[in-house]
Amino acid sequence: MPRRPLTFAVTSGVLALAVLNGVPALATVDGMPTGSWDATCAGAATWCVESATITPDGGNVQPLSDLGLTASATTVASNDWPSSLRWSVDGWADQPPDVTAGEVSLVIRTGAYVPRVTTATAGTVRATRTGDDQSGYVVTVTGKATQVDWTTDPVLAAQCADAITCGDFNSTADAAGTGVRFEGLSLDLDGYSPDDIAALDGTTVASDSQTYQRVFTSNTFGDHPFLMIGSFGNPQLDVSGLPVRTSASVWLPPAYLAAVQAGAGAAAQVTAISAIGNDLLTPELSAEDGGTLLRFPKIGFGSTLGMLMIRLQTDGVVPGTDAPGVPEQVRAMADVSGGARISWFPPLDDHGSAVTAYRARAYLNSTTLIGSCTSATLSCNLTGLTAGQNYYVRVSAVSALGEGPAAMRAIDRPTAPSAPRTPKVAAGPGRLTLSWTEPLSTGGQPITGYTVRAYRLATGGTAFSTCLAPTTRLTCTVGGLTAGARIYLSVRATNMAGSSAETARVYGNGWTVASAPRLPKATSARSRVTVSWTAPAATGGTPVTGYRADLWTALRGGGVAARCTSKATVRTCVTPVLTPGRTYYASVTALNAVGASAQPARVKVVVKR
Repeated sequence: MPRRPLTFAVTSGVLALAVLNGVPALATVDGMPTGSWDATCAGAATWCVESATITPDGGNVQPLSDLGLTASATTVASNDWPSSLRWSVDGWADQPPDVTAGEVSLVIRTGAYVPRVTTATAGTVRATRTGDDQSGYVVTVTGKATQVDWTTDPVLAAQCADAITCGDFNSTADAAGTGVRFEGLSLDLDGYSPDDIAALDGTTVASDSQTYQRVFTSNTFGDHPFLMIGSFGNPQLDVSGLPVRTSASVWLPPAYLAAVQAGAGAAAQVTAISAIGNDLLTPELSAEDGGTLLRFPKIGFGSTLGMLMIRLQTDGVVPGTDAPGVPEQVRAMADVSGGARISWFPPLDDHGSAVTAYRARAYLNSTTLIGSCTSATLSCNLTGLTAGQNYYVRVSAVSALGEGPAAMRAIDRPTAPSAPRTPKVAAGPGRLTLSWTEPLSTGGQPITGYTVRAYRLATGGTAFSTCLAPTTRLTCTVGGLTAGARIYLSVRATNMAGSSAETARVYGNGWTVASAPRLPKATSARSRVTVSWTAPAATGGTPVTGYRADLWTALRGGGVAARCTSKATVRTCVTPVLTPGRTYYASVTALNAVGASAQPARVKVVVKR
């Protein structure tokens, strides 16, 4: 049977729903409330919450209100996106684990609005619809809540929600944005073609992501239809500073499986498309309610904003009668010398005849053939390209049944790497050592080295010292520093294409000697002198290792007549035997790895018999 194509639109870098298939998005649906809906469906209410219940883990179904939870529904209108139904359950704070793990059920009357696709902040979600144009529609949303680690910083939260960025690799979630949530949007797919609406009707997405999964786009790439779903992102770190990874699940309805000629629970190849490169994911698959459920426990770290491109194993080709499918995950990176490294993964389906070779062809402006290479493995090198020129590469698989369709992508130019990560300062005597971890992206070329810069101001300015480290070393020491001075350090990575941005500046203070011991006292008995003191106010950045007490022959100047020492944990010492009746002046010095501290004022003592 012929495959029915899905024809959603894909824009460069951003998935756009404002105009799809030439149909402009509508701002509102006729009669749809402009704000909150009724909390109950008393009387003849149309836009309202008919029921809201939860079944705690191991318990029985009961109204949300019995547990202090509340349900709400509202209209979300936008000039850029079609209106949608937003529903939410609130009041999760301080709820016991059996409640937060419970199964929620919301029944919402939507009037003339037809909720077809549901995207949720949830651990699981499923949405079913009943009714018609005459009686009005009812959507039943079921699922479980999820823990989220989000930010509430106004700028970053807005950018994350709009799938722009969720911060850099040091962005941290905060307590106000962290907790349990069960909320989502139900979309009517206004602007999609009738075939597309029929195929996607009933699709649900559940995720702990702070970004909205508001858009579903699909197309046919080579001979494999794919479905692309939104963006997924959170701040990189949770409140404790531990890395956060986004998780998600996607349920594809039977109509979608029929449209792409895939069976329930069919194998899938899924790519997470992100700002730092594409990753091939292996979802947990199961057949549920005639559709396919794909679970992704770990998509990736949040700021990468990975979109999911899903390709299901289709049954539309009879094995052994057709050439292989399109190669997957083609990557192409130019080098600075005019060559390019091309790599790929095998086709999702060889159609019953083993792949014997792959062919990569480079084009100028996607039409003029420039060069090619053939390989029996999953990569090859192209030569003869002009550095800085834009090229495209097509990669196809070959078997005994012929050459299959080609996957095409632009050949990436090498760029400067991303900044090194997690810079940390360790102090030493007159020096600071900066350490870091490797950048997440090398820019397509190997890192050739690192440069550490030292500044006297937190705002930067002109660096007064630099330190170079080879690519094999992730530390560098800046020496010759004034003892105790606060110095700010940053590091950047370099490859053949250039240098990264500097990391955030971190500061440290080079070790110095300790401050002078305090409150020195000297007493005498039995021809000896006992000197005592209290610890210095400052250790100089490194622990005190011991003390030294001196008996001087004069209040100022003079020579040392006797000396005694003690461990760092002891605050007294006793001199050797001295001549009774003699007068001395005692001082004490603290010692650390840098040297001896200043001395406090000398104290007078007369040796007693």
